[in-house]
Amino acid sequence: MYNSIFLVFILEILAFIELIKNCIDFFKCIKGLNIRGIIDGIIKISIYLIVFIFLLYNLLKILRFTIILNKTNIYIYSDFYSKKNKVQYYTSVSYKDIKSIEIIWSNRNSIGENSGNENIFSGDKDTPYLKIITKQNEEHLFLVMFTSKRTLKNLIDELKIRMKKCGNIAQIEATENIIKSIIW
Repeated sequence: MYNSIFLVFILEILAFIELIKNCIDFFKCIKGLNIRGIIDGIIKISIYLIVFIFLLYNLLKILRFTIILNKTNIYIYSDFYSKKNKVQYYTSVSYKDIKSIEIIWSNRNSIGENSGNENIFSGDKDTPYLKIITKQNEEHLFLVMFTSKRTLKNLIDELKIRMKKCGNIAQIEATENIIKSIIW
């Protein structure tokens, strides 16, 4: 996950640098250009601007699916999609309330509703979720579609450590058994 974020971030910086460089070059010599040169310069700047906006949008989209661990909770933000096509809703669970952790595959969104046909997963495909069941038997789903197996393993291990630190003595299955259903 973090490798893809880093790669998109580097591409974003490079696109921004090229955009600024082309803008400076264009505006330095705009007086000496004919109509064709001006149109070529505008097209070139427009292409770099479109690439910059596209990469920025994808970076923000990836960051919205990042699971965050703070001092007391694990949480994930809602995605950018409309309510009809939403896959991940804001979800938060306190470490001291966790009873069990598992990976599930579902064609529903994170609150158990059918997801729309036009979301990123085509609505009918099963997507992986980290499922946390609390001591009150509430299910909380965290989308892990964009999370590597190694990052997911580290996340679950860190979750276990933080549970122990806050006094939660729930017996969680071995991490390798939890992530065995991840196929990438």
